[in-house]
Amino acid sequence: MSLKRARIKICLICILLLLACICQSVTSQRKPKQATQPHVSKEQWHKLSDPSNDFAVFFPIQPNLRTADRNNRLVEEYTVSYDGCLFSFEYFKVDKKTEDGYSRMRNYLQDQTIRTNIQDGWRLLGQKLLPGNGYETKWAVPSNGTMAYMRRQEFFRNSRAYAIGFHSYDYEDLNGKLAKRFFSSLRFKGMDAVALSKPEE
Repeated sequence: MSLKRARIKICLICILLLLACICQSVTSQRKPKQATQPHVSKEQWHKLSDPSNDFAVFFPIQPNLRTADRNNRLVEEYTVSYDGCLFSFEYFKVDKKTEDGYSRMRNYLQDQTIRTNIQDGWRLLGQKLLPGNGYETKWAVPSNGTMAYMRRQEFFRNSRAYAIGFHSYDYEDLNGKLAKRFFSSLRFKGMDAVALSKPEE
């Protein structure tokens, strides 16, 4: 096995472990729709960014940070449970690549992640490619004898793999106001939110 393919497989393992942790969080943090958190206006959402401003994303409230060491990669994972839904954003470093290299990594990991999730009993509801070497998938995920739903976008740029996710027990929430606000808030240096939201032709 070449060193390049081995590194790609390590990235896939990291992503699958992140998905498993987040799905477990959805199960443990399940709440009714009548949540106790106060309503938060768009202006009050909490901004998360790194010191170099390579990215910025907004959460309804300040997220919880967990740093994990997975396959010798430090993963920064931020999560918020709000209004019966789970919001997540995480990233980890990958080898610096050209734009074409990021695209190949995206295509390989997208295919492998989808194949593995389906083998584990997940149901793929939809997928599309996104700018910024990204892609989006929607899933129905087995949880506590019923189905939870997940919308997830992954991007490969700035020598990092990024993932933003929204999770709910109500399928309609995946395209609801909270999800739209969350996904549309993500920005990368040199790309605006409008560009990220448009699927690739």
